[in-house]
Amino acid sequence: MRDRFIRLDKNENAYSISKNIIKEIENYDIHNLRYCSNEYPYNLDKNIAEYFNLSVDTIISVSSLYEAFYSIINSFSYKKILIYKPYNDIYNYLIKNNSLNINIIEPNDDYTININHNIKNSINFITNPNSETSMYIDLDVLENVISKNKNSLFVIDESYIDLPNNYTINLINKYKNVIIIHSLMTYHSISSINVYFIISNNDNIKQLSILRQKYSINTLYESIIISSLKYKKKYYNNAVKTILERDRVEEILLKEGFIVFPSRSNFLLIRHLNKTSNEIYNKLKEKNILVKCYEDDDILKDFIRVLTSDRKINNIFINEIKNIIRQ
Repeated sequence: MRDRFIRLDKNENAYSISKNIIKEIENYDIHNLRYCSNEYPYNLDKNIAEYFNLSVDTIISVSSLYEAFYSIINSFSYKKILIYKPYNDIYNYLIKNNSLNINIIEPNDDYTININHNIKNSINFITNPNSETSMYIDLDVLENVISKNKNSLFVIDESYIDLPNNYTINLINKYKNVIIIHSLMTYHSISSINVYFIISNNDNIKQLSILRQKYSINTLYESIIISSLKYKKKYYNNAVKTILERDRVEEILLKEGFIVFPSRSNFLLIRHLNKTSNEIYNKLKEKNILVKCYEDDDILKDFIRVLTSDRKINNIFINEIKNIIRQ
């Protein structure tokens, strides 16, 4: 709970970081803040590479999804950029605030990503699982498209996945036209540290490194992220608790007459047949519960997106939403 609201409208973790990380933060030499950050966070790159069992020359750390996006589109020459709906608010901002040749690809009728079209000579940004529906494109489907379109680049944004998908990461060893964007923010309970990792083959990483922003990740953030990597058991336990709670909430909502999208992340996209999304959103807000609602021109306007929290918070949400739909 933050302020007076229960925030179920963000992509955050309900569970705390390891106490060992807290100790390491307390031992951080505060005098280091007087000095400039490292020009490039090579130590962070090295530790992340080891974490994913990758070569250090296949990964770079960047300060945000914005940096990842602009590094990619400015490092490679393709005729067009394709972004697939549904997409999250960050991509919406990127689309609206530049003059690039960006093509928006509308989804299929069932809201799944439409990747069966002409994508020749293009950069394709695909969130998997999807950042809004949380639906997942199976690896065989994704690989089939990648293998048939080797003249195009595929950027797979895995920021929302529930557990690291090493099978997708392995695609970088098979295809030169694959770049993966990953983040540890949510499942390591460090959402306030806006750091992403670009993973690809050595040639692509060399090209991306030319435009890599200097001094973009401070030493305190580096220290926290590296510390969090040491405690895989804590991270894994938090992820499992989140998944179990997500599935429990999904089962309850289905029994209450909701349409619930199958989820591979820490949130659920839901719709009730007898209550509008705006009605549910507003009545939850009256009870100081915030969920994500969509604009009237959005393809998901009839849905709300709900973060999976811990059991206590989830039960508060469930009780309130039951009261709303039974009125």
